[in-house]
Amino acid sequence: MNLPSLPLQRALQDFMTEVPAEVASSLCDRLKTVALANLSDLKPIHLGPVPYPQAADIFCAVVRECVASGLVSNAGHLAGWLTSLAATTERQSAGESVELVWTGPLPDGSVLRRTDQALQEVICASVQRLLVVSFAIFKVAHISKALKEAVARRVEVTIVLEDQKHTAPASAMIKEFEGLKGVRFLVWPEAKRPLAATGQHGAMHVKCAVADEDILFISSANLTEFALTINMEMGLLIRHGEMSRMVARHFEALLQDGILVPLG
Repeated sequence: MNLPSLPLQRALQDFMTEVPAEVASSLCDRLKTVALANLSDLKPIHLGPVPYPQAADIFCAVVRECVASGLVSNAGHLAGWLTSLAATTERQSAGESVELVWTGPLPDGSVLRRTDQALQEVICASVQRLLVVSFAIFKVAHISKALKEAVARRVEVTIVLEDQKHTAPASAMIKEFEGLKGVRFLVWPEAKRPLAATGQHGAMHVKCAVADEDILFISSANLTEFALTINMEMGLLIRHGEMSRMVARHFEALLQDGILVPLG
């Protein structure tokens, strides 16, 4: 296609912002039956009864401008192009979504997602790769079950934990998954950690999960029974955003640089 004329650009903008993909697809199906000679003066009446008259007006306007700009070879090709354009626009408009996640007392009328529900959604959504990061993992049977199901689906699971020298609660999880193919445990070794003036080492205190670089969960909650049931915790569930890729690749870079190392 050549560069669209200004009237066509305006008509396309209206089409992409005002006509839902499902409606556009229905109108395009009807367009295929219209003779090429009749497209230059296309009106909603030529398409038959439609449930969304305003959408039909916008659709006909974009068709007329495509014809006036010399961009039409036949009605079928134009219908296919407009259908694809509407579907692509709908996917792009869906974009990134952010949802607040909560554990703890709820005020009247609150409908916030629970922390354990959000985490399970991330784990269950994983198809190829799953990253789970937590200071501690302890007494979370339903999360362990979801992780095992991910492994059974052949998801590559990476679990980043606090070093066992600093906290013991992760030991049970490590033993539970010991020997399972497709699971790797990473830690931040003491030798790689900065020291405070008092001689204390930094702690691996991140809590997050990423599924396929597409869904990101960030929370104040460790993967412990209390954190997922009775504590007051807050987090975010972010779908289809750049941050998911950034977090997953950041931890992979930490591994490549030797800051994180396989447990063993």
